[in-house]
Amino acid sequence: MTGRPKPEILAQHIGRDFRATEILRAQGVFVLALDGVPVGLRRRNTLVDYPGPKYSRTVFTNAGHCYGLARKLNKLFKWNRFTVLHYPVAGEEGVFLSEGDYYYVYGVEPPPGFNG
Repeated sequence: MTGRPKPEILAQHIGRDFRATEILRAQGVFVLALDGVPVGLRRRNTLVDYPGPKYSRTVFTNAGHCYGLARKLNKLFKWNRFTVLHYPVAGEEGVFLSEGDYYYVYGVEPPPGFNG
């Protein structure tokens, strides 16, 4: 069994407490989508307006976190409409992005008439 590939470190800073902050190369970003459209996620109390809504992350550099969120929301809503979109890094492996270009990593095809 092989482990994860070693990440490429682009920059690193080691503080006085010997903790390292490392900048790693990402393969792109993974975005939570509903019916092929990227979405945000907000949680709030429906009884009172305090402390206000909390907004959760829906864009990740790690695919596993986004897949887990899509599965959790599909189970919560009893749907199969949440998917994950992958926006790859421009210029890598012959992929050049213009506004609206993407490809699916997990999920369903876009609805009819959706042009991204």
